Amino acid sequence: MSQASNAELAAAAQRISTSYRSTERLAGETFLRNAHERLAYAATRLPATYAATYATLSHLQALWPQLSVSSLLDLGSGSGAASWAACTQFESLHTATLFERDPDLVALGQQLARAAALAPMDKAQWNTCSLQQAVLPQADLVIASYVLNELTEKESTSTARTMWHATKSALVIVEPGTTACFNHLNHIRSVLIDEGAHLLAPCPHATSCPLSDNDWCHFAQRVPRSTNHRLFKRGDLGYEDEKFCYMIFTTQPVQRVKGRILRHPQRRSGHAHLRVCQEAGIRDIVISRRDKGAWKNVRKARWGDAWDE
Repeated sequence: MSQASNAELAAAAQRISTSYRSTERLAGETFLRNAHERLAYAATRLPATYAATYATLSHLQALWPQLSVSSLLDLGSGSGAASWAACTQFESLHTATLFERDPDLVALGQQLARAAALAPMDKAQWNTCSLQQAVLPQADLVIASYVLNELTEKESTSTARTMWHATKSALVIVEPGTTACFNHLNHIRSVLIDEGAHLLAPCPHATSCPLSDNDWCHFAQRVPRSTNHRLFKRGDLGYEDEKFCYMIFTTQPVQRVKGRILRHPQRRSGHAHLRVCQEAGIRDIVISRRDKGAWKNVRKARWGDAWDE
């Protein structure tokens, strides 16, 4: 690979990263415009999408361990990273249906699927059309990962309702961890609750979000970087932290957590500070080392974990 092509791939990776977090995408714009961008996407954005979706599905499985997922519907699938995460998380998964409007991303996904040892992806049904045109089949698990931010508020609201009505058990929405994407997702939260959806996570309640206007609920997942990832992103570290927002809705009531940790726990020698979202609102909690049980738990606690103390 020449230095010139390295520079082109690095530039392509930067544009893709910026585009994922942009609120100003032109209607009908193709996300990946050339071969350089598709290669950069596969090396950088695909692992991040997989990691954020896998982390979200881990919360679903932890909160609803009895859930059996046989069928999957992956909307705005890109090259299938969210479907791979679902295949890895749910051994019961048999069929996967994916919708993606960009034929180049579909082709990339099919090429990658042929190299992966995931049975549902071998026989997955890929559909090349926009979500506004799609006629959605019913599925146990419906995932929309990093896609609703590409739509206008009117389009995403309509699409969220359509996704919900295609859901047999659980609907998972994952978005970039920006203020704009959180506000967008928070609006969809209200829309789907009005539609009868049961909000499972990350919120410990279904009342109005207690965060102030200058704050937003988001989390982070560490993503190992391959050699090409570091090269294209011009990074020295062997990892990056993907910031994301998510929400999980279910068709039946499932027990929620009592609290959710909203920031990295701040640990000191004799105490630790937690910011926790609870049904009563946002609480700043101090855990003393003298509280043996709580101290043991807070030592293992991470940003985004449940906190039921």
